[in-house]
Amino acid sequence: MGKFLISIAKEILLPKAFKFCYDSITIKDFFISEVKTLVEKRLFWFLKDGTELDLSNKTHLDMFIQQTLSKGRASDVKSLFRMIGIRDFIRSFNRIKNFLPREVKNFWEEWLGNINQPTKEDTPSL
Repeated sequence: MGKFLISIAKEILLPKAFKFCYDSITIKDFFISEVKTLVEKRLFWFLKDGTELDLSNKTHLDMFIQQTLSKGRASDVKSLFRMIGIRDFIRSFNRIKNFLPREVKNFWEEWLGNINQPTKEDTPSL
């Protein structure tokens, strides 16, 4: 599990974190760019082959993110961030975080920071 989380940080999170500087935010970063996606059998073994998820539906989005974060590879998480914006990810994460494995939940909470509280004055911002 540790190697998986490190590979996510190296491949996805660090470059993604630097992308979100205030002056480089684009509209794509905030909203879902692709509405429907075919599910992979490896991640969604409980659905029929060829099932399509509508990511504009909160329930589908939550299920897609939960399965990708808990069962997916680093490449799956990378493609997840290509499909949805950070705002949609954060909203969905807040709804599903209690259903994720503890290690996965802690990793993403640490990366996202405490998004529900303002930063402390003595904490330097990036």
